[in-house]
Amino acid sequence: MHSFWQQIVNPSGSARRWLTAAAIALIPAIGYLDYRTGYEASWLIFYFLPVCLAVTARGWRFGALAAIASVATWLAGDFAAGVHYDNPMLPAWNVLIALGSYLVVVTLFSNLLAMHREMETRVRRRPALLIKSVAERGRLERLIPQIGERERRSLGHELHYGLGLHLTGTSLAGQVLVEKLQAREAGETEDARNLVERIESAIEQTRRLSEARVLAGIG
Repeated sequence: MHSFWQQIVNPSGSARRWLTAAAIALIPAIGYLDYRTGYEASWLIFYFLPVCLAVTARGWRFGALAAIASVATWLAGDFAAGVHYDNPMLPAWNVLIALGSYLVVVTLFSNLLAMHREMETRVRRRPALLIKSVAERGRLERLIPQIGERERRSLGHELHYGLGLHLTGTSLAGQVLVEKLQAREAGETEDARNLVERIESAIEQTRRLSEARVLAGIG
């Protein structure tokens, strides 16, 4: 049943040919039956079948042509069966009403088929999008550790060559200051020496932290 409906909604090349042939053949067949039963019994409703088949097979343009052919066949069958109109405008009015009804059906059925086909297209694309999303997630999961490693190495480099060198320069300047104060026998010599020791301790801590960052990145 599902396969049959798929052939109706999304017909293949051969199915389109069969639907086209069926739509073309049904219009004169229904017209003949309409003629045989006389003009008192209207067969207008049965022409909806070939019109819908035409829309399915070739789109709304072919469906509109099928609607025009159906109305023309219906009118010709009634005249052949001996219908007579006292008012010459009455058959024209009936044709307009019938043709308008068919064109409304053509438009609605064509839109319905278009929405269904679009929905099926989205459903078919969903697995591909899901696979792409999973692949992208896997790529990001592999990329995050690489970024983290680069950041750790960069931080270790900055600690060693940035802050470490700056503290080393400060320590050397402090040593020079200690020697000058010591030469003058100033009372602040011991305070300057304590400051240099604190700077050297900070240099050692920076060096250990830099090595730990690099080792963590390697591990």
